[in-house]
Amino acid sequence: MVIHGKDIIILSGGTAIASARSCDIQVQTDLIEVGSPSDGTAHHFIPGRYTWQLSTSHLLAMSGSTPLRTFIRQAIVSNTVTIIIKDNDYTNDQMTGTAICYMARVTATKGNLAQGAYTFQGSGPLT
Repeated sequence: MVIHGKDIIILSGGTAIASARSCDIQVQTDLIEVGSPSDGTAHHFIPGRYTWQLSTSHLLAMSGSTPLRTFIRQAIVSNTVTIIIKDNDYTNDQMTGTAICYMARVTATKGNLAQGAYTFQGSGPLT
């Protein structure tokens, strides 16, 4: 699967507010150890619940040029956003999930564009 940064879209209240230029998606599954009556020497596991997280270092405002303060209000104060991850393997498939933006760090120097890092914790399934 090939995922380009521009294929990550962040929505708040059904309105696209940003797309990601670069990102890191982490999916982690809990492992549950189970006993095996036939083999007492090896560990056996079954998958449990999973969590997912998306971190991005560059967000692009969608059309209409969402100001930074508006994005922060929509992404952080509203508590949840929708993340859409489009598949670029010629299938038009996508994954969607609800997430909470729990960390935003924005830095800027005079005369340069602001840069930020944002971390979203998935809340519920990523389907």
